[in-house]
Amino acid sequence: MTFFAHSLEKGLSHSEIRYQFGINALRNLAAAMDEFSSRGFDKSSAAYVNGLSVLREYVVLHDAAGENAEHVRKIFSEAIIEEVLSCDSYLGGTLPVSKKDKSENRDKTFRDLFLGRWSIREYASTPVDLNSLAEAIQIATKAPSVCNRQSARVTVFTDHEMVKQILDVQGGFTGYLLPPVLLMITTETSAFLSVTERNQVYTDGGLFSMALLLGLEYVSLAACALNAMFTVRDERKMRHIAGVPESENIIMFIAVGNFREQVFVPKSFRFPGSEITRGPGGGVAG
Repeated sequence: MTFFAHSLEKGLSHSEIRYQFGINALRNLAAAMDEFSSRGFDKSSAAYVNGLSVLREYVVLHDAAGENAEHVRKIFSEAIIEEVLSCDSYLGGTLPVSKKDKSENRDKTFRDLFLGRWSIREYASTPVDLNSLAEAIQIATKAPSVCNRQSARVTVFTDHEMVKQILDVQGGFTGYLLPPVLLMITTETSAFLSVTERNQVYTDGGLFSMALLLGLEYVSLAACALNAMFTVRDERKMRHIAGVPESENIIMFIAVGNFREQVFVPKSFRFPGSEITRGPGGGVAG
């Protein structure tokens, strides 16, 4: 439910809405919600409520624009449609993020900086300040790495055609204009000693990537984390296009640009910490 509801959130966040979008996501969400209901699971679950609130925004958006949303009623059961229309939660959907809100990022507390970071997929047409980008990368070098081996590497792409070729293979940025800058995060496997460290390339790369995302937020650059989930064939293709050495492992990509005056972003709800914590202070059983 979370996966397909988030697909709809991303569609709702576009600056230029393509109405009646997301038919496959709607069908898959309907199937997931029907199964959730038929199994008697708790409908107060955040994942279920999120689905209802995203669907409500979808329907309201179409109705407000005078666009036909009858396809939603054909895909979802009458019971779920009634739940959608009576839903009073705003857990899911979209919200605005403005450039003005980012002007004082350097003075924010860590908590405010972290909680104010959103995945931004649409950027201003102005060029990215490469000095600010370099500062963000320098900040990220403070991320911990096993035995301080610092295996993380960053490749910066600014050539429009190169960015297009990479994202065509990556496949997770469709429907948006190309970002002005694309970063590729890799880890150097020669920094590791044995097969027992096989997972450390991902741990170190992930820690560095999160630090880099926060560094980008600190210098007021808009960014969106992009996955590196490839078939063997696509990974070989990506390595060829991006010039990735055989000794490096591709961790992820980050689209980067300047903030627009205002964009809409998916709310991307989070489960409460108590639901994912075991032991004192947590609510997870086991």
